[in-house]
Amino acid sequence: MVSNAIVKVSEESHITVSAETSAVNVVLNGTLAIAVAEGVEAEMKLAPIGVVAKAQMHPHVDPKAFVDRILKLKEGKKLAVNTPAVYVKWNYKAEEFSLPITFTCWPAEAQNGLTLSMSYEATQELKGVVVEIPNLAPITVVSIDGSLEVTDKIQWIIGDVNVGSNGSLEIEISGEGLETSKLFPICVEYLHEHTLTGNEVVEVISNGQSIEFEKEVMLNATYQIIP
Repeated sequence: MVSNAIVKVSEESHITVSAETSAVNVVLNGTLAIAVAEGVEAEMKLAPIGVVAKAQMHPHVDPKAFVDRILKLKEGKKLAVNTPAVYVKWNYKAEEFSLPITFTCWPAEAQNGLTLSMSYEATQELKGVVVEIPNLAPITVVSIDGSLEVTDKIQWIIGDVNVGSNGSLEIEISGEGLETSKLFPICVEYLHEHTLTGNEVVEVISNGQSIEFEKEVMLNATYQIIP
């Protein structure tokens, strides 16, 4: 190991939003793995939890300290050396959740095809936001914030967003017999630097002193808008 400690945070998020009712379904699963260098004894200060996720602690973790957002092991137990081991797992399911970016969809049938209007608002900083829409037929762009690429899918490329960023898209799709249900699912892709639960290590303490540590955050997100 190059540093005194290494922290690996992994979280998968699965988000489904109804275009018609705006109902949200969120499933979050994650793990926190830790390793220290040979001879290092340490405890981890955790970030305040963003949402109350059901946490499962390794039997060696001190549950009383964990309540105070400190991850340390019980007396006589030692952290994994060099190779990270998982000490905390969590899962979270909800039908109400503050999404990192929200979309509103207005699909409609027109005389010679369909129209689709979409708008978004970001509540967190995200990188490389892309919205993928099924490509049913030739399209005409009425208005757009961002850019559009058309291959086997229609890609609305929004790019990087900050808190409060917003924008919209309106397209016309020409074709006979098209149904609005065929516009779904709409998939949203983005890169996020932090877990949605807020579960992360913010400080590593050894012998009462803060020490440098290496942190890896691995996030995997799926975000679908359905009819």
